Amino acid sequence: MNEILAIIFLCFGLLILFRKIMLSVMQPILDSSNLRALGFIAIIIGLLFLYIVDFSWSDRIWKNTLFVLGIASILRGFIVIFFENIVYKFADIFFNNYYKFSIPLSLLFFSLALLMVSRDYIGPIKNIDECQFRFNNNSILRI
Repeated sequence: MNEILAIIFLCFGLLILFRKIMLSVMQPILDSSNLRALGFIAIIIGLLFLYIVDFSWSDRIWKNTLFVLGIASILRGFIVIFFENIVYKFADIFFNNYYKFSIPLSLLFFSLALLMVSRDYIGPIKNIDECQFRFNNNSILRI
């Protein structure tokens, strides 16, 4: 799963650098009258991400990433549903200052891709869910 997410983040990082492609993708979305429907779709996607993560996510980076993306998607969906005019204002600011936003976002996606690949390269992580604390009464810390 780390490799799949790394490829997705790498593609997003490359795609966001091309202004014409992003404008051709975003313009029909912003021109549609069903922006609230897209907010509901974002909430459903966020809930799906949260469902995939089975909450024993303490040792896998992809589960943490999907958890954060799920929460962000749900919040974005609520913002689109309840504050639709803010979405249009932000889109206008985003397109007027495209490269000021797209370069940091691209770097964020590249960093996430690198995190996914590098964390996967380290190897398997030992399961620490069954670790127990052992306290020895004979050992006393002396200062």
